[in-house]
Amino acid sequence: MWKIRVILYSALLVLVTIIGSGCTESKNGEMNGVGTLAVKNMTDVIGTDFSDVVAIHVQFGDGHEMEVTDSKIIDGITEKIAQIDVQETISKGVGYLYYLDIQEGSNTYRLDSNLTFNQIHYEATDDKDQQLNDYIISLGKEQFPDLFAGKQ
Repeated sequence: MWKIRVILYSALLVLVTIIGSGCTESKNGEMNGVGTLAVKNMTDVIGTDFSDVVAIHVQFGDGHEMEVTDSKIIDGITEKIAQIDVQETISKGVGYLYYLDIQEGSNTYRLDSNLTFNQIHYEATDDKDQQLNDYIISLGKEQFPDLFAGKQ
């Protein structure tokens, strides 16, 4: 009887240790070694430094579309993306303000305002994503004064 108790207590101890250690894992299986997801820069997530971007197509959530080909504006957008550090997370967003199709050479990278890339959701570690969102929306409102009309 005591052998069964020892086995049960040992199994319980192992289970509590596993649960208590915070063993969370991203879809990519990357952790920082202490049970929390690693912080990455968006350029690492997307896999480019944006050095050869020729155009960015913006599709706003209300249906408006905009094609950006001006190199200064492209640089403004890509620099803001490159400033964002993220951690993988579970999606908390419903819908999107916009998504970007970033054309670089023969590659097109899609990123939305909720920081979803390749169907993996990311969360910014600071407010740099909001700065990107504000910039994209301001560019859209320059071209479409009625962008998101009635919504603030």
